[in-house]
Amino acid sequence: MLPILRLNDIILCSIIKRINRFVVRVNINNVEILAYLANTGRLSDYLVNGKIGFCIPIKASKLRYRIIAIEDQGYAALIDTKLHETAFIESVKRNFIPWLSNCFIYGRNINVNDSIIDFSLLCNDSKVFIELKSAVLRIQNTYASYPDCPSKRGRKQLESLSKIARYVKSYVVFVAALPNIKGFKPSCDIDPYLCSAMKTACRNNVIFKSINIFFDPKSNNIVLADSDLPIDFNCN
Repeated sequence: MLPILRLNDIILCSIIKRINRFVVRVNINNVEILAYLANTGRLSDYLVNGKIGFCIPIKASKLRYRIIAIEDQGYAALIDTKLHETAFIESVKRNFIPWLSNCFIYGRNINVNDSIIDFSLLCNDSKVFIELKSAVLRIQNTYASYPDCPSKRGRKQLESLSKIARYVKSYVVFVAALPNIKGFKPSCDIDPYLCSAMKTACRNNVIFKSINIFFDPKSNNIVLADSDLPIDFNCN
């Protein structure tokens, strides 16, 4: 495991319940407090009453805390999508991802065929597009999966990348943010249309990759466990 990013001022909390897409009620030192959640997925296995969570203090917000991880199999699932992006950026900068060696990020939130794609990179003087997808659904105990709810936006982004991948190298990178997993599988039972879009994108030269990160509460580090996690998916 490679430490990517150390988080300061981690505060232990316990989940009470989710209030809406962006707010979770938590208990910190026997006081009920509302915490910001940077993840619009369902997270139904994690935002469960009594689960142990990890928060960080935030400023310039009506809410004082942000919940970033949930205890899971001796470590913690990293549920905060902003930290997924930060960990990816740091991994690229520090050459932790061999298939993105000699690359640097030069653009964010790029408009590609009417979809917003997360990153543009330069790799050996060639442009590359990368869209990150947060995979925090655990299936069959040892696989991370995406999505955990139907995603029209995800399907549209795949369609947009399909149109340009023959001309500009394009990746979809699944950030498998769970400990103790051996691979990534798309959740085709939850969104069969997205899986169909994945197959079309794959046939049109979109490259699918996955990295495995999670939060280690013992060191307060986000760690990289696998820079090229196996993907169980057939393009045909």
